[in-house]
Amino acid sequence: MAPRLNAADLKPGPAARPFSARPGVWLADESSALLSATPDASWAEGPVTVAAANSATRAVTLARLPQALRAWLGRPVKVLGANGAVCETRLQRFLIRARITPDLRTAEHWEGCAEGPAIPPETIASEVWRVTASAGRSLIAEFSAPCQGALLAVDPDLPGLAIAAPEPASAEVGAEAMAAFRQLPEYAQIQSRFHAEHPDLDGAWDDREARRSISSLALPGRTPLFVVSVEVGSGCTGFSASLSALWGEGGPGSTLTAIDNRRLTPSAIVDLDGTGGQVLLGPDGPFSARSVLRPKPNAAQLGVARYERVFLLSVPYFPGPC
Repeated sequence: MAPRLNAADLKPGPAARPFSARPGVWLADESSALLSATPDASWAEGPVTVAAANSATRAVTLARLPQALRAWLGRPVKVLGANGAVCETRLQRFLIRARITPDLRTAEHWEGCAEGPAIPPETIASEVWRVTASAGRSLIAEFSAPCQGALLAVDPDLPGLAIAAPEPASAEVGAEAMAAFRQLPEYAQIQSRFHAEHPDLDGAWDDREARRSISSLALPGRTPLFVVSVEVGSGCTGFSASLSALWGEGGPGSTLTAIDNRRLTPSAIVDLDGTGGQVLLGPDGPFSARSVLRPKPNAAQLGVARYERVFLLSVPYFPGPC
């Protein structure tokens, strides 16, 4: 018999905020647009339905939705990927979706890899819905046709949004970025921890089996941004750490630490209104977190980091033994 999940053990991600204050711009995946990461519990109605792996859905009472959301049912949208438009589709059905990442033991039972009878999909869906009462649910609008590579869904009447995929930085830029990365105070803090945990080892914390990436993100007519991201270890045995940083427009824009100690991955840079690029990150780590780095108004004059990280969506998970 599969273990019963304890909702108190569910690890929720950071509080999510809308991707844009502009109506008609939403985070998206291949099958749907994310209308709200904080749905009201009263919006759901009817039985729990099996969805994709580790997820479940319930129908929505349309009359209970705010008019600003309800008005989008049946409307056409343009779906954008990292390199531009990937398709046009319609928002055909609203659902409340619940998603989690189970612990390894539970996952083995749910996937039929453990001894004993198979767990019915309906039982799994009910369990997912039960434990997500306080975290892990979102209001989605299903697409009338899937859109592979989707990142954003937008109102087709909005002016064109500039979007571009990340590219590997050149060797020269990469060397300069890594040199600056290793001068960050946060890098030095990890280095001190590394030496405290492994006084017998020489060198830097990211010298051994590091997973790193240095990405260039550029929109037409704008100064490129660069994201350096380094991850070491697995979090279960030995030393582990993760650190990422954004550079551009003359200096460091922001230093980032992953919420679950996993390397951050830029997925695109997008300009919604001609005021500057925002860097989309993720999905990353056990939370499958998706977030965006947004420019701060007047940050350079105030002497603070010029970008802030805003979380858009995360999938709560049940931690394993380590």
